[in-house]
Amino acid sequence: MSFLDSVRAMNRVWVRGDREGNTIHGLEQARLSGFNRIELDSKAVDNVIEIGEGAWLQSLRIRIVGRGNRVVIGAGCKWKGYILVHGKGRQVKIGAGSTCIESFIVCRERDVTIGRNCMLSRQVELRATDVHRVFDRDTKERLNPPADVVVGDRVWIAARSILSKGSVVPDGCVVGAMSFVNRAFHEPHCVLAGVPARVVRRNVAWKR
Repeated sequence: MSFLDSVRAMNRVWVRGDREGNTIHGLEQARLSGFNRIELDSKAVDNVIEIGEGAWLQSLRIRIVGRGNRVVIGAGCKWKGYILVHGKGRQVKIGAGSTCIESFIVCRERDVTIGRNCMLSRQVELRATDVHRVFDRDTKERLNPPADVVVGDRVWIAARSILSKGSVVPDGCVVGAMSFVNRAFHEPHCVLAGVPARVVRRNVAWKR
């Protein structure tokens, strides 16, 4: 089934742009509420969106610029927000059972991966790049290179937190509200909080 045919078959989804080779899988089995949008750039080709069984899309906006990119929303997810994918061969992957009240994901130059059974609150940002480049005036070296953002399984990210380029949050961790994560952490089951975030408590567990 073509990309546009899949979207036309559904209610509560609006698509802008129909480029040959773009495909969507699983939308027919998803739950949809609010106003969902899929936007394709004028040169977007060979991109894939995969929606897992029982996923619930709530006013979700997906915008793809480029070719050969992939967005995966796992089975049983409940997701609201804005996913921007820009480039060639980039990927946003959200694991099964993860939920989000509202997030902004920027996948440009590098990838964004969210594990299984995670919980994201409102106004959470995950950014694999600053988009705009900062250089050393003398050497011309880039000072803010992009890097993957990786969130492990069963991670809780509280309201208004930001995960910047190169962030790694291990399994079972909690990111405190309004925290700024800007590096890789390696110890699971910790509370990360602050600006910039640091480990403030170890050996924690949480439940919904």
